[in-house]
Formats: sequence, structure tokens, C-alpha cells
Amino acid sequence: MAGMSIREVNATAITDAVEELCIRANTQLPPDVKQALDNAHAAEPWPLARQTLELLQQNLCVAAEKDLPILPGYRHGLRVH
Repeated sequence: MAGMSIREVNATAITDAVEELCIRANTQLPPDVKQALDNAHAAEPWPLARQTLELLQQNLCVAAEKDLPILPGYRHGLRVH
């Protein structure tokens, strides 16, 4: 690839960036997803489904207030007990 140069990147900078992105991905829900959950809750006619959506909303609030993962206990797709 003519004209391209290789630059060095500090490994610590990469590690720090990956760490920050992982934390954000596990603690912050995009506004459009939050809005979709709110809309689904408002429109849900089935009591059990509505209650489930309400529990998800409560979990999101607690996670945001305490800076915790949105789905605590899950690591690599496995439930941690």
C-alpha cells in the first residue's frame, strides 16, 4: 500500500480505550433503546409482560444511579451465581 505509513500506538492507550468502551457498553443504554422500552411498557396490554418491562426499567434506573452494569451477573453470555 503505497503512501501509507505505520504509526506506533502505546499499548496502554489501547488497553485504556478498550476498558472505557467496555464499561460504557455495560453501564449506558442508548437513548433510543430506552425510549423503545418506555414505549413498549406504555403500550403493553398483558400484565405479566408489562410487569417484566417495568422491572427492566427499574433495573436501568438503579444501574444508572449506582454506576453498575445494566445486567449484573452476566459474563461472556453465562449467568454468574
